[in-house]
Amino acid sequence: MSDIHTPFGVLEAEDARELLIPPADGLDRQVLAHARRWQAVGLFVRCVACGHSQKASDSARPFPHGPGCRASSADGDFPWRELAEILRQLPR
Repeated sequence: MSDIHTPFGVLEAEDARELLIPPADGLDRQVLAHARRWQAVGLFVRCVACGHSQKASDSARPFPHGPGCRASSADGDFPWRELAEILRQLPR
């Protein structure tokens, strides 16, 4: 595999290979699972399914998904809390 040129620079072949192999580490899996549902943009978290967003300062409230969003959960979503729980596991 050769290096891949991206808008952000060159992705070396070894790094690209890592993207194709699912991570074995639980922390990495959790980060990827969160990123499949949510996108952090500045001080907002955005649902990748409906496009609605929520500011960090509104994180105590359930996420306001768009009408009929297929990603909405019955218990309400708290993406900022989920992210905080994941980040607490980061090694020091």
